[in-house]
Amino acid sequence: MITGNLVFSKWDQIFKDPMTTAAAVDRVVHQAVIIELNIASYRAEIAKRRPTRGGREREEVRRNTQAANESNNRRWRKFG
Repeated sequence: MITGNLVFSKWDQIFKDPMTTAAAVDRVVHQAVIIELNIASYRAEIAKRRPTRGGREREEVRRNTQAANESNNRRWRKFG
């Protein structure tokens, strides 16, 4: 089982080489069952209850989380 919160289109930030990125994504999704959970992140919910850190406002964190969730939803529609 592999879990993650980084969309496949952003994996080039990890590997830096487009060929390596394509190969890694190919091997991960080949004959895989991909399950998308469209639920709120447990860690994000806990973080909302904590005081803000580093001057970041809760609203900014909420917007970033919402934008990431929307990005994930668009990505998974391509595979559906």
